Amino acid sequence: MRYKTLLTGTLQSAIEDIFVHLDTSMRCFACSVRYKDIERHIKELEPDLFILCLKSESREVINYMTKVKQVCEKYGTVFVILGDAEVCSDFNKMTINVSDITLEKPLTESMIIHKINEYFARKAEEERKELERQEQLRIEKEKREREKLENEMLEAADDKKHILVIDDDVNVLKMIKELIGDKYNVGTAISGNIAMKFLERKHTNLILLDYEMPGENGPQVLERLRANEKTKDIPVVFLTGVSEREKIQEVLVLKPQGYLLKPVDHKKLDSVITGLIG
Repeated sequence: MRYKTLLTGTLQSAIEDIFVHLDTSMRCFACSVRYKDIERHIKELEPDLFILCLKSESREVINYMTKVKQVCEKYGTVFVILGDAEVCSDFNKMTINVSDITLEKPLTESMIIHKINEYFARKAEEERKELERQEQLRIEKEKREREKLENEMLEAADDKKHILVIDDDVNVLKMIKELIGDKYNVGTAISGNIAMKFLERKHTNLILLDYEMPGENGPQVLERLRANEKTKDIPVVFLTGVSEREKIQEVLVLKPQGYLLKPVDHKKLDSVITGLIG
């Protein structure tokens, strides 16, 4: 990469050396050390690097470098200082957190490029980790919100018989809840695992179970229900989108208390539920 670089400062020998010897790695521009000139060049060029070559900068110049740093941050420009170790040390003490990179003489061209490349690589890695952290926070937040919603949907009142609907399609869950919610207390779960957690702490009178779900399908969930002493006697009605005779036979072999074809017919749904739990 050829870095667009803005150079200024009183260490003219360093500026000249960079222009001459780092031409293949940097596209260089120069400006005076006056604040307005620096600000204008950064705004117009939006350079990758701003290098202040230090030698005998006045206190006034050093003081307004904090403002220069703010301009650099606005345009994504990295603030670099270059000079003798003592001069750089004094500058960093007087302007805390201004320089992103400190290049102390003596330096070779390869050392300069190495340190700059190293900085950009480190910055890219930090940005990558921050993006991963933000993504993880987003996932965790969505998970908490989803769990909260699921818990709210699973809450049951004691004055009605309870029906638990297990289906990975949220639209189906909402539709069934709308159809029978006035008559029954309806809990919903988008997977067998969530349903089993609910059944550990609450009772249901009937389970409407989707036959085809990703991951753990309906038959596998039914096996878990029948193997559990607490849930083995709960009546289960399969919800299935397939109507072929062979598929229906597969459903019946599992001995559910019934099955309903999707899309679910309200009257048939009400009739099956009434026949099983009243």
